[in-house]
Amino acid sequence: MLDKAKQSKLGSQTIFVNELTNGILDPAAPMLGPVADGGTIIANTAPGCWGPMITPEIRGGHEVTRPVAVAGAEVGDAIAIRIRSIVVTSSATASGNDEPMAGRFNGDPFCAAVCPGCGVEWPRTRVEGIGPTAIRCEARMRHHLPLPMAIRSRSTTSDRSV
Repeated sequence: MLDKAKQSKLGSQTIFVNELTNGILDPAAPMLGPVADGGTIIANTAPGCWGPMITPEIRGGHEVTRPVAVAGAEVGDAIAIRIRSIVVTSSATASGNDEPMAGRFNGDPFCAAVCPGCGVEWPRTRVEGIGPTAIRCEARMRHHLPLPMAIRSRSTTSDRSV
């Protein structure tokens, strides 16, 4: 049996990834692993493209799994990744529609979300019901502002919520 220090340098044969990054890859954040050269990474990914239209608390345009270091690899090295299988683990998903909505972001609509009702950046949200007014800003709820949180879009007459 290898001691922990030697195994850490050589990497593990299999790494399980079940953590997400909040949509941002931070070079200062620790990686999982390392996985051994030729090893296997088993990752559980987010069930769809959440995006700031549905979950504005996520600070990047897409949720991604936590990165995994590869034993012996250095910055600038190329690695080959082979996908052995993909298993669908969610029978339902939700997604944005890639249409930025005025008043719901500061700058980049995919990573600078803001609540149009209270102005909180990257607001925590909760789901209440279904449809265009189902996503609710929790900060707005704390301030006892009226529900539903819907605003009128200039391009359509339908209500849209945060």
